[in-house]
Amino acid sequence: MIKHTLPIYEKIGYAMGDAGANLVWRGALAYLAVFYTDTFGISAAAAALLFLVVRLSDGVTDIIMGMIADRTQTRFGKFRPWILWSTPFLALFMVLCFTTPDISPAAKLFYAYFTYIGLTLAYTVSNVPYSALMGVMTGDDLERTKLSGFRFAGAFAGGLLVMGFLPDLVAYFGEGNSAQGYQYTMYVFAALLTVLMLITFVSTKERVQPATKTQVSLKTELTDLSKSLPFIILPLLAITLFFYYRELYSGLFFAATMIFMTVVIRRLLASDHSKLSGTQRDMVDLLTNKPWLILLGMGFLTMMFNGIKYGVIAYYFKYYVGNELLTGQYFIALLIVSIFGALSTGKLAEILGKRTLFIASLLL
Repeated sequence: MIKHTLPIYEKIGYAMGDAGANLVWRGALAYLAVFYTDTFGISAAAAALLFLVVRLSDGVTDIIMGMIADRTQTRFGKFRPWILWSTPFLALFMVLCFTTPDISPAAKLFYAYFTYIGLTLAYTVSNVPYSALMGVMTGDDLERTKLSGFRFAGAFAGGLLVMGFLPDLVAYFGEGNSAQGYQYTMYVFAALLTVLMLITFVSTKERVQPATKTQVSLKTELTDLSKSLPFIILPLLAITLFFYYRELYSGLFFAATMIFMTVVIRRLLASDHSKLSGTQRDMVDLLTNKPWLILLGMGFLTMMFNGIKYGVIAYYFKYYVGNELLTGQYFIALLIVSIFGALSTGKLAEILGKRTLFIASLLL
C-alpha cells in the first residue's frame, strides 16, 4: 500500500464532489416529498410508495454499478471517469424532478417515477465510484480518515446550500408561483453541481492500483446476482415495511421473511462452499463477518432515521409551526454543527482510535 500524504488542495477537491452530490441527495431527501404533494399534485400515499420502490431498487443498482466500476480501465483511472460521465445526467434529472408539466394526474405519476428513477440511477453512477475513489487516492489509513472528514464537511456544505436556502430561493424566483420557483432554483443548483463535480475530477488522482485477480465476465456475474436478488430484496422490503407502516400485516410479513431467511442462510452456511457461485460465496463471507453485520445494521438504522427525519421536517415547519421559511434556518443550524463535527473527526481518531471514537459518538 502506498503511504502518500495528500495535499490540501486535493482533499478540498475531493470534498467538492460530495458537496455537489448533496445538492441532489439532501435536496431530494428534504424537499422532494413536500414538492410532490403540495406543488406537483400527487397524493402523499403515492409519493410514499414511489420513495419505497425507488429506494429498494437503488440497493440493487448500487451493487451492479460496483461491478461495472471494478472493470473500468481508462487513462483517467477506474473511478474518476464515472464522475465526469454522470454529471450531465445528474444535473438534467435534478431539474426534471422539480419541474411541473401540465399533464393529467396519471401522467404526472408516471413522470414522477421516470424522473426520480433517472435521478437515483444518475446518482448511483456518480456516487458509487466517487466513494470508491477515496480508497485509491492513498494507501495511508489515517490519511483516508482525514480525507473522509473533508468529504463529509463538503457533504454538509452542499447540504447547507440546498437545505438552508431552497425555501428562500423558491420564494424569490417563484414570486408566488412555487412550481416556477422550484424549477428556476434547480437551474442554479444544477449549474453549481456541474462545476463542483468537474473540480473533483480535475483535482484528484488515483495512486493505489488495486490487486488484479481473475474475474468472471460481467454477464456471468449479473446472471449470478439475479438469482440472489430475492434474498437481497425480501429482507430489505420486510424491514422497510415494518419500520414505515408498523401494521399487523407488515409485522407478520417481517416475521415470516426473517424465519424464511434464517432457514435459507443456515442451509447456505452448511453447504459445500466450493460448489457455490461467486455471489453466494460473497454472501457467506459477509454473513460470517460479525463486524460487517454490526456496521450494516448501524448503517440501515441511520439511513432509516435520516430518511424519516428529513422527510417530515418541511411539513413540520409548514403546517405545525406555520412558517415554511424556518425550515431553511433549521437546516443551516444543524449542518453548521455537522461540518465542525466532520472536520474534527480526523484529529479525534488520532487521539482515541476510530473504534473508540465511533462508540463514544453513538453513546453521545
